[in-house]
Amino acid sequence: MKKCISVVWAFIVAHSLSAQTADELIAQYITAAGGKEKLNAIKQIEVMGTIKLGVMGQSIELPVTEVREKNKLFRRQLGGIMGMGDTYTLITDTAGYIFIPSVRGFGDMPGTAASLTKLTAAELTSQQYELDCAGAFANLVDYQA
Repeated sequence: MKKCISVVWAFIVAHSLSAQTADELIAQYITAAGGKEKLNAIKQIEVMGTIKLGVMGQSIELPVTEVREKNKLFRRQLGGIMGMGDTYTLITDTAGYIFIPSVRGFGDMPGTAASLTKLTAAELTSQQYELDCAGAFANLVDYQA
């Protein structure tokens, strides 16, 4: 009798549970973020934050600033460590660049010169999603299209 009650109870519980589909989860995110129209209406956004690292027993904080202008520009500025200058990433609709500042040498280790690198066409294509201002999951807003 106990087995029968357990089986019936398990069936009732299993029947009452329902999993959410991916469409439902994405719709809930879009609603929580203000709605599809408002997300698509964002033209420019600037986000500032701090990355906290523990390196060799020391705590390091790096300021990060990201600027987006819809379908035109993405710029990330990452603060330098131990006197090193800021690093920049710049993505536009036509080209992309990464700037790494020079690094001083320490002891017997030589320093490095500053470098500006242009992204290849494949690298640029893989980074152009950054031009969208619709939030952290911008590619989900119109994922069905």
